[in-house]
Amino acid sequence: MRIFSKILRQLIRYLNGMINIYKNKKRGIKFVASMTESPGRVKRIRQLWDDSGDPRDPFASVLITPLFASKNTLKIIRNWKEERGTEVYFDSGGFWVQQGKISYRDLYPALMEFYKKNQWADHYILPDNVPVSTDSPETVEKKTFETAHFSCMFFHEMPDNLKPKAIPVIQGHTYSQIYRAVSSYINLGIKYFGFGSFSTSGNNQNINQYDSNAETRLNLINEFTREYGIKIHVFGVGTPPVIWRLSLNNFFSFDSLGWMRAAGYGNIFMPLMPGKLCTHNNIFRPHISIDDFERIKRITNHKCEFCSNYNRLSKSRINRVMHNLSCILDTIDHIRKLSLEEIKKVMKITSSKYLYQEGQK
Repeated sequence: MRIFSKILRQLIRYLNGMINIYKNKKRGIKFVASMTESPGRVKRIRQLWDDSGDPRDPFASVLITPLFASKNTLKIIRNWKEERGTEVYFDSGGFWVQQGKISYRDLYPALMEFYKKNQWADHYILPDNVPVSTDSPETVEKKTFETAHFSCMFFHEMPDNLKPKAIPVIQGHTYSQIYRAVSSYINLGIKYFGFGSFSTSGNNQNINQYDSNAETRLNLINEFTREYGIKIHVFGVGTPPVIWRLSLNNFFSFDSLGWMRAAGYGNIFMPLMPGKLCTHNNIFRPHISIDDFERIKRITNHKCEFCSNYNRLSKSRINRVMHNLSCILDTIDHIRKLSLEEIKKVMKITSSKYLYQEGQK
């Protein structure tokens, strides 16, 4: 009888996991706009979008790092929630620990104090210590252990009404590190996890890279969590093709500042295409010509107010920001509406390198 009961419980968990995956397939992947910006910029981006006439709402869900956002920005986001029904994620600030702006030791009490005083958000990210590609194996082990251990401690100290809103972050480079985090969080009874252990690059290791290492880690998370019906949020997604890769794994949501950051470097997205330079201010980097731009617009059926004039797009950072944001939404629309074969046909033109192993998912 005990063996039968155990098998039945495992079967129920598996079926619940399959139901969750089916639901995710039907609704695609959810975009969460990262908005830890100055209040003036936040207001301007929202106003430009509202004035564009696009009926989609890229700010239906937003992520903000409250310990590193101004009071006025927080006030704006709270107003969006109260007046427009915006879903709000409070980020832990792990990125800022990674950048050396605050120690992990100091993050814990500061975040706990803020969360206790501000119980109006929908989701609360637990404190994480992000490993980077230049860390030694010993440092990665230390950071990943601390994240799993102190996330559980933080969860138990949270007010009871916030616990169902908690999102612990899976940090890990190895099988055992990822398993430790996942099993620890499952024991808490939480059904929504985050992932943040990408490979990193850049002068401050502040750019996430979606490579084979990241894909292996995400596949492990799928393997460990599938039968429990757990939703996975992926932090810091950079470009549209990565969104498609994540959708193949049926991940629930992602956040991105890439649409804004890429624009600052002079790059423009297209649906299912990574950033291409359009400012012509760097002779050592390849640019997208106006002819190629118009060709890919036709192929991807992209139209937005912000790219109707290529010359203006190449000279205006804010136009690139808004255009890139539109392309993020177009990418999600394509994922929801187009068949796998139709998407692959587009990506063979826009970003063929992301088609590796597409058949195994």
